[in-house]
Amino acid sequence: MRKLAPSIDDDRNNCWTYELPNGQRIKVDRRAVREHGLEAIAREFGLDLGDPSARLPVYQRGEKIGTVPANFDPDCAESSSPLFSVRPGDFRREGDGWTACPSLGPGDLGSLVGFEGDQPERYRPAELTKDEEAMFAEGHVGAGMEALLGRMLGR
Repeated sequence: MRKLAPSIDDDRNNCWTYELPNGQRIKVDRRAVREHGLEAIAREFGLDLGDPSARLPVYQRGEKIGTVPANFDPDCAESSSPLFSVRPGDFRREGDGWTACPSLGPGDLGSLVGFEGDQPERYRPAELTKDEEAMFAEGHVGAGMEALLGRMLGR
């Protein structure tokens, strides 16, 4: 299954169009996909999304760096780190896989839920110390970022 480029009607109706493995096209509300996930919606309507264990390659700067699940959708992608969230344009669908923006670092890619790097030791999400984690959890984002940057810069 693959998501098609949004049409003017899709934008107007706040939906995405997907092409299923059998060639059938469906339109799904964007908010519903973000809240419930495409798999849950498809299951509810008895739709076949294809092999759930299939994976697609991820390329960066012309080199294959890892894989994501076949149902990967950058518009709904989740991050395991408070330091990274997917932005529009971070991933483009090209050919048989996805191309990651050159500005994404190994920690960004490593924190992407479902990403499996070809060199796992390289693609680790940035980790917070307990103090930094507490600051973010308490809503002190500015203080958390200041502490994190201080640690990164050796201060």
